[in-house]
Amino acid sequence: MHLGRCLKGAVVSVLFLFSAQGGASQLQELSLDPFWQLLLHHNGQRFLVEDPRFYLSSLNQADELVQAVSVFFPEVALSVDDIEVICRFPARYEWLRSRLSLMDRPSAASLCTDYSEFLQRVPAEHISLVYAAENITQPSSMMGHSFLAFRGKNTQNTELAHALTFFTDVDVSRPVDLIWGSLVRGKPGYLVVSPLRQQMAFYLHDEQRNVYEYPVRMNHEQRSLLLAHLWELRQVDIDYYFHRFNCATLTNNLLAFAEPSLLNASASWLSPLDVVKLSYGQGILEAPVLHPSDKWKIREISKALHQHELDRVFRDMYSDGIPVVIPDPSHRFLLVELGMSLAAFDYHSGELSEPAFRKKVDYFSSLDHGDLAHRIELPANRDPLLRANDSQVALSWQNDRRIGLRWLPAAHLVSDNHRHAFSESELQLLSITGSYQPETRSLRLEQATLYAVSSFIPYDKFTGGLSGRFHISMYRQPDALGHSTLIPSVGGGLGASHSIHQDVMFYTLFNAAIEQHRGLYLTAGPEVGVMMYQLFNNKSVISLRHDLNYMGSGKSRHAMRWQQSWFLHQDYTLHFSFEKQRFQGLHHISSALELRLYY
Repeated sequence: MHLGRCLKGAVVSVLFLFSAQGGASQLQELSLDPFWQLLLHHNGQRFLVEDPRFYLSSLNQADELVQAVSVFFPEVALSVDDIEVICRFPARYEWLRSRLSLMDRPSAASLCTDYSEFLQRVPAEHISLVYAAENITQPSSMMGHSFLAFRGKNTQNTELAHALTFFTDVDVSRPVDLIWGSLVRGKPGYLVVSPLRQQMAFYLHDEQRNVYEYPVRMNHEQRSLLLAHLWELRQVDIDYYFHRFNCATLTNNLLAFAEPSLLNASASWLSPLDVVKLSYGQGILEAPVLHPSDKWKIREISKALHQHELDRVFRDMYSDGIPVVIPDPSHRFLLVELGMSLAAFDYHSGELSEPAFRKKVDYFSSLDHGDLAHRIELPANRDPLLRANDSQVALSWQNDRRIGLRWLPAAHLVSDNHRHAFSESELQLLSITGSYQPETRSLRLEQATLYAVSSFIPYDKFTGGLSGRFHISMYRQPDALGHSTLIPSVGGGLGASHSIHQDVMFYTLFNAAIEQHRGLYLTAGPEVGVMMYQLFNNKSVISLRHDLNYMGSGKSRHAMRWQQSWFLHQDYTLHFSFEKQRFQGLHHISSALELRLYY
């Protein structure tokens, strides 16, 4: 009854106001405005922020508008309670003040001291979208991260730069709780405004990720409303869901202040890379600035130098070496860059003390730099915009006349195109594969993966690099009689990879897994393989593996697998796979032709 009386009074007040403005129909138009939906984080299907403190009513967008207008613009003078609500929702107040042509009313900044101080602390003359690429040494970071950067001068004319990040706690020691919390229950989300320098140092030095910064095209009004909206969000609790409200979702919604249609994308599962692609496609991003990590610079520079030059830098880095003169000017520049990057990498990883770090920097700085016009630039094929999307669906025809269908809502496979990434990797989250037999009209589950990750990092003399995989899944395997059985499995592998050419990499792994088939058992064994990019946009992945105690039998299984991918387009791939297994004297052969669509 109390809510009904409030709404009734609000409607009367609003209708009076709109009548005075000569446009009562404007109320309905405003409630349908995309910008109003954006302010409420309503993507056309539901409210994405679930904290009731973020809303004045619990009904719908129209009722929320009625309540807001009645409180913001009463017939009489603003009360203390009215001002308190304005100070909670300055973005809604300023937007409605502009749309209703009530600019003679006081601004939110003049009414709210704390909000005014926030605007002084976080100026936003320039806003950028920051994309921290996948971490080439930590599989848990292979989907990247996105956040916004704000730069500007305060009233003292001091340059300030801040980062707005949204994240949750990730406790990998409790995987079941992590998965349940991030997918079903929701985990506490943290919206933090911090110094940009601190955030950049974390991704560049602590996690050794490359960072791309895309300036965002926003006018003054859009930037002002965005800052006002951040003030609104900081005062409520936002639950973090991996699949429906993550760092990418929030970043995308904030970028919608430059292009409101971006809010519609929040109805689906978004990744940080999706945010970059969607925003770029809407024309609101300018060309990126690359902030390279030390590890990436070390690996890229090493490819351009001769082995004796690398040995020289290694000696100079880890001893009191004597400077040498390298004839090639470009190599002199690269050697200095390599030495500086190595010193920074060892310092940030704790291998060098600060005095030793300063000494190494001074030493390499004293060398003859050669032609300083040389610069370390991003290879053209490392552009994130050229990578395939992070979701895919696949349709296949199998040699046993079954039709296969696979859905990977957030994933990429080793056999996908990784030319535009910085490592060969695989990531599957909640993927499922089924098949249909037309002759018998039977459906069958082929594989279900809760979580699977693989990372193949070529070993580097300076930075090392391990390769490995981990999975929690069920998959179908043939037994000694040729019958297929669905086997639950938890396991992984560890090894090393070696790149003999920019398009050819060999790897070795030792795999182990705990599986269930007529009881729990341990299976383990070695695997070797090669990955090759070829002419005409092809890729081959060939592997040989030996599994001891296969299916708990005490016997060994040998398997050879060949995968061939034709990258016909950024959005689709034709894939062929062939696998031959030998177990207890029997051979089992399977093959499939598959069309993958990325979305």
